[in-house]
Amino acid sequence: MESAVIALEYGNSLFDLTHRWVTSVMWELPWMKNQQGIAGKLLGGWQANSIISLQSGFPFTVGASRDFNGDGLRSDRPSTPSVGNSIGFTPKDFVQGYGPGGMGVMASVGPGNPAATCNSPYGCMGIFPVPQPGTDGNLGRNTFRGPGISETDFSLFKEIRISERYHMEFRAEFFNIFNHTNLDPPVADLSSGNFGLSTAALDPREIQFGLKLFF
Repeated sequence: MESAVIALEYGNSLFDLTHRWVTSVMWELPWMKNQQGIAGKLLGGWQANSIISLQSGFPFTVGASRDFNGDGLRSDRPSTPSVGNSIGFTPKDFVQGYGPGGMGVMASVGPGNPAATCNSPYGCMGIFPVPQPGTDGNLGRNTFRGPGISETDFSLFKEIRISERYHMEFRAEFFNIFNHTNLDPPVADLSSGNFGLSTAALDPREIQFGLKLFF
């Protein structure tokens, strides 16, 4: 039995990413580079930059704060559901209101599912079968994946020439410029009322300005 339990620990690492794509773009605007006259000082010396990042979600393990096998530790896993060892989700599937009855899609396969296995002293676990008392569940480690991340950063730089020795640089930087909601992995504890829901997110749009003097 011990070797079977150890085998279930074989899986993706917590920071494994199936797909990740990053593109960096820089465009030095070609007009009025010499910055002659007032128009040149205002319109010349600009540079536009952007970084686009897209990646799949991080893996997570579905478990429960229950002691199915009676070893005194309340951190056991359920068994593999009939749908298999993994289910494909989109980011909105981890948000309240997108699933059946106003639940989240991921949450709907958990304890609130009508098909819950309630004939157990441990209560309902949704589509995840409850192991027999004294046995270990056979659901694998990190078999599910959380919401992916999509972020676009954008910045504008402007060089301001003062003399041959002195110049200034103005920066306007926009992180997550489209204010896209990037959710954290969902609550994976079947014993939690928030199972299957992402309860936090990465930073929203942030804007900062800077001015440097070079000499």
